[in-house]
Amino acid sequence: MFWLTVQVEAVNRKTGQLEIFTPKVSKDNQLEFDLQYAKLPRFPEEICEMRKLKVLRLCIDNIHSIPETITKLRELEEIYLVTSKEVLGPKFCSLRVRSAQPARLGLQEVPTAVYDLPCLKVLSLRFNSAFPLLFYELMSRQLPSTLVEVRMRGCGLTQANSSLSCSNVKLRKLDLSLNNLQSFEYCNTGMIGESTVLDDLEELDLSDNINLRTFALTGLNKLKVLVLRRCHMQWLPSGMSELHHLEKLYLGGNKLGVFPTFSCLQWKHLQTLDLNNCDLEEIKWELMLPNISNELNLSFNKRLLFLSNKIWNGLNLKKLYLASSGISSVPNTEVKIEIVDLSGTSVTHLPKKFVFSPKLQSLNVGGCPLVSPPIEVCKRGIASMRGYFHELERVGGVRRGRIKIIVMGITMAGKTSLIEALESGNPFLAEPDERTIGVEEKVMKLDDKIECKVLDCGGHKAYMLTNLLMVSDNSLALIVVDGSRYQFTQHFFRSNIGDFLQVLYERNSRAHIAIVVSKVDLMVDMSREEMNRKWDEHLHTHLHQFLEMRRIQIKRIAATIAAGDSNGNKYILERLQFFESQ
Repeated sequence: MFWLTVQVEAVNRKTGQLEIFTPKVSKDNQLEFDLQYAKLPRFPEEICEMRKLKVLRLCIDNIHSIPETITKLRELEEIYLVTSKEVLGPKFCSLRVRSAQPARLGLQEVPTAVYDLPCLKVLSLRFNSAFPLLFYELMSRQLPSTLVEVRMRGCGLTQANSSLSCSNVKLRKLDLSLNNLQSFEYCNTGMIGESTVLDDLEELDLSDNINLRTFALTGLNKLKVLVLRRCHMQWLPSGMSELHHLEKLYLGGNKLGVFPTFSCLQWKHLQTLDLNNCDLEEIKWELMLPNISNELNLSFNKRLLFLSNKIWNGLNLKKLYLASSGISSVPNTEVKIEIVDLSGTSVTHLPKKFVFSPKLQSLNVGGCPLVSPPIEVCKRGIASMRGYFHELERVGGVRRGRIKIIVMGITMAGKTSLIEALESGNPFLAEPDERTIGVEEKVMKLDDKIECKVLDCGGHKAYMLTNLLMVSDNSLALIVVDGSRYQFTQHFFRSNIGDFLQVLYERNSRAHIAIVVSKVDLMVDMSREEMNRKWDEHLHTHLHQFLEMRRIQIKRIAATIAAGDSNGNKYILERLQFFESQ
């Protein structure tokens, strides 16, 4: 075969190496020639001799015209005349182009030879930023009647008036995303003999047109997929309720606030609804579709705090995405959904009935402050969660808690004395020669239900980074401060508390932290009330200032004062029990 000998030598835009590009046969036995990564100074004329070519992909940064000989490709069905922004991505190209005026890449006009390709089905002109032609001007040309798909993302279009009659072209797919469109109006009155290019349109992508103001979709009766992501819309365009065949609707990135109040019950075939990052406050059940059959995406709606049980159980959903939303709980019932994403939410408990839902196959809870089941169990997947509940039932429903406690602080702060006092319930004073070298591990039982693994960390700063390797999710770090030697200054705060906070959060931002003041029985120059007030003021001032400067979350830090007597030790034990229960 002649086409097997056609070779194009060019520099690969991605690797920067000189390569030989050759055509290939696709899985459906079609001949394709992909030159998207080839850095070509001109259009390779030898391609035009490949009479059986079906798909041609070209990167045309430096090609400003297509020769008439391309009409020899009588069987060509798909042609992609794109720029490097499409091939490598806009971010990659912005690293290469460092000029005040961005380069205008691509064709100056649509090659007239393209109009004479009798079998052409797909025409892609994505990211041709030098393209001055308006959409309706393109459609007014005598394009092949076989054309069903046009892609013009990032072409700088400003207007797309589709009311122009055009009987020879009936598009099925149209991509006009990332343009400067100010209006998109489609209106077919249904008059006999009236015909437009979009009468049979099934997929329309208008995403990233942030200046879109005039917007009408009345009459797009065959539309199945509509993409309106990041269009800065506060309401939906007119004619939406008339899209009776709509199957997929993508509205992510708009500021809708509340899902529109018009009736959506006309969408009998809706499968996917994307309301990701729409600043939603609520989803009203009566506005939803009882037969939505595939996917509902409500992620990144921080103000969405509650979902009706009817949404959990009344829809025929397979996938529900709630990542980083305001949801804090899930229903204590079985749900019919197969895949649920709760990552980044504030959910703390997963009810047993919810976890054992027969259809539930995947449950993502990454980044959730889960307590039950423990986050370590949830990370292993849905089977481990169910195993946790089976084990809990086997032991009679009693959860035997295990807490990892890391006790840290500067040298001679009283860490070892605190641990011994907590275990015995009585004051304890460690001798100077008993100070901890490196790290010591001890198992301590608070009661029959709670077991603590205590790590007594040496106070020398040389040990700090090594000790912090043991900090994990939901571990408790006690930062011990010697109250008898402490001075209420910024310097003392940083060296006794701030340095440990900084490294703790760099190591594991999910660790629980309590600040414990030891040896307060030696602070005889002030009353207990005065001491508490002074520490509260000091921590309030320096702790918040320190954390805000480093953008560290403070919701897991609790300040505690531990006296050198049994009452103080009892208070810390209560804090540990409270920690285990949370």
